[in-house]
Amino acid sequence: MKLSSSAIIALVSVVALGGAVCRAAAQAPQAQPNHEDLINAINSVQGSVSSVQSTVNNIPPAWSQTLTAAQRFVLVLGGNAVLDKETGLVWERSPSSTMTDWSNALRVCNGQSLGNRKGWRLPTIQELASLVDPTRSGPALPAGHPFVNVNLGPSGYWSATTDATNPAFAWGVEFNTGDIFGGQTKASFIFVWCLRSGGHGLDLQ
Repeated sequence: MKLSSSAIIALVSVVALGGAVCRAAAQAPQAQPNHEDLINAINSVQGSVSSVQSTVNNIPPAWSQTLTAAQRFVLVLGGNAVLDKETGLVWERSPSSTMTDWSNALRVCNGQSLGNRKGWRLPTIQELASLVDPTRSGPALPAGHPFVNVNLGPSGYWSATTDATNPAFAWGVEFNTGDIFGGQTKASFIFVWCLRSGGHGLDLQ
C-alpha cells in the first residue's frame, strides 16, 4: 500500500506524540506527567512533524508518482510560473496567445524571460503530454490546476519533437480533448507553451 505524503506526516505525528508522552511518563514513574512535561512532549512532536514535512516537500520529483493538483502544482517565480512536482518541470502559468510556426516557436521559448529568469525552451512531446489528464476534457488538465489562458482550440500547442518519419513535421498536443497529434507541418501556425527544466529536454526523436 502506497501512503500519501499527508498520511505519512499524520502517522509520524501519532507515533511521535505517543513516544514523547511515554518518555515523559517514564521520567516520572510514580505520577502522571505534569503540564510542563506534556508541553515539552508536544513541542518535540511539532519539531518532528516539521522535519518530516520539510523532508516530504523536498523529495525529488518522480514520473512514477501520482499527486492531486493541490499537492502537484506550486506557483513560483512571483506567480508567473508553475512547478509540477510530479515531473520537476516549470511551466509558464499563462501560455502565449500568439500562434506561430515551429521554428519561431523554438526561438520564442529560447528567448523567453519570465519571473526575471531566462533558460526557457519548447517542451518535448512527452513533457507536453505529461500535463494531460486523460479522464478530463475542456480542458484536459488535472482538476484544480493553476494554469490560465490555456487555448482549447483545435490548433493545439507545439512540441520540440520532430516527426521521425518526416522531418518537415512535428508533434503537438491539443488541450481541449488531450489529443496528441503528429504530422503537423512545421510551417503551420499553432500555439506555444514554454518550460524550464534541469537535466531534461534532450529531444532525440
